[in-house]
Amino acid sequence: MYEWGTPKDPDFDALQPVIKRSLNDISLIMNSRTNPPHQLFINFSNTHKMKKAKNKGYTARGETTLKFSYDNKERKIANATLVLFGPGDGTGDEEHGYTSEDFRTCIIPEIMHEDSTDNLPSKYVPRKKKCESEIMIPVVSIRYNHIRQNFVSLREIGVKSTCNDKSSSRKLSLTEIGTLGVDKFIYGRMNDEFKNGCIHKEPIDIFATTGYKLNGDRFGDPHVIVHPEHYGDSMQIVAFMPIEKENKNYNILREAFNWASLPRI
Repeated sequence: MYEWGTPKDPDFDALQPVIKRSLNDISLIMNSRTNPPHQLFINFSNTHKMKKAKNKGYTARGETTLKFSYDNKERKIANATLVLFGPGDGTGDEEHGYTSEDFRTCIIPEIMHEDSTDNLPSKYVPRKKKCESEIMIPVVSIRYNHIRQNFVSLREIGVKSTCNDKSSSRKLSLTEIGTLGVDKFIYGRMNDEFKNGCIHKEPIDIFATTGYKLNGDRFGDPHVIVHPEHYGDSMQIVAFMPIEKENKNYNILREAFNWASLPRI
């Protein structure tokens, strides 16, 4: 019996306090990184209990709201989408620029065998991004009864052209952009290092999944985020938050996450 359920059958009631506690700890860490006179006092609120995701390539989703207090006033900055990944899950679809028939093959071993001629599943089809930029916040990983806050290991996958044959309709392949979170070998040891039922906190690293580099080049567009199948029966929960220029708190949001220094893979 696993306290927080399994990737195929998560216990959303049991997960809710774990997610809230992790988001609260993340906000405390973020607040410690801001400097006067612009200290923002960030917090996550209105965190809805996760539910099974319908018509998605991942297991479950929820929502939370990032707010900040300044001049004794609390203001909403932005909404974030919470996503629970099980092994083999992906954020892709065929509604944002590409279809499975655009791809010749998948060269990422954890997703599909290199010599496979099957169509790429839609959950692994990279999506073109409409937002100016996007961040990913690691929330928690759970494997059996082991739990680690601020600890994930996901793969960001992009697109590359691989075929010059004009008669072929399949001209694209997937290419690995990089790892979001810890290295897969470090992640793989999480089940061996800790006692059942213990909650372990890790230093928080927030990642930019798409946006613009300091030289103006676009990165991470298009992309898909994948939980590799070989990671075993682990659940990984993260928060995705878009950063839009149209947001009236755009500059505050970038300051809150220290955008200029976020890891870009």
